[in-house]
Amino acid sequence: MRDRTLTIGLAVFNGGPLLQRAIDSLLAQTYTDFVLLISDNASMDGTQLICEAAAARDRRIVYVRQPRNLGAMNNFQFVLRQARTPLFMWAAHDDWWDPTFVAKN
Repeated sequence: MRDRTLTIGLAVFNGGPLLQRAIDSLLAQTYTDFVLLISDNASMDGTQLICEAAAARDRRIVYVRQPRNLGAMNNFQFVLRQARTPLFMWAAHDDWWDPTFVAKN
């Protein structure tokens, strides 16, 4: 797979109820040259299953499950440090994006 131009960083903890909608809206973007990097901060709800299923369906998703809760700030810093693309964008588990959001920005 060729290198992507954008990393969308999503740090999450117990995002289950809204997470699927957020992932689906990111994957439906008209701009598709991105990697969606999800760092699960040792969630205790259905977050892990949602992320693993999404990663199995779409090769743009990189899912990392932290072995223990790092705290919110450290989880966000982990995501940012892992980015290897020229561009970066934050995402949250409870956001919902218009399909052209990334392309317009």
